[in-house]
Amino acid sequence: MEESPHETYDDCESKMKEAIVSKLGIEVEIERAHRVDRRKKNTNQPRTIVCRIVHWKQEILRKARSLKPVGLHVSEDLAFSTLQKREAQIPKLKAAKEAGRCNNGFGPPADLDPDPRI
Repeated sequence: MEESPHETYDDCESKMKEAIVSKLGIEVEIERAHRVDRRKKNTNQPRTIVCRIVHWKQEILRKARSLKPVGLHVSEDLAFSTLQKREAQIPKLKAAKEAGRCNNGFGPPADLDPDPRI
């Protein structure tokens, strides 16, 4: 997304809302949005916009993963400990997929850790 010289937080928020609606077709309420890092000298490359969505929906994540919109990356901001727990589950998940016990990625097999926080 293009960056203007005197861009405000409200500008970032409206750009993100517009991008999410146009690329995913979902209306969202954004708590805050801002650009990361400082503007680099001698480059015209726009900085990344990071935003916090008020009512986070799995629908947004699913649509973004299935549509893979160009110029829009959607992900959860997870704690390092949560990422470590999820990484420990990957071998079990791969084994379950190979055994045909996974339901297309929409829920874990029964023998995976049932902890809802990971």
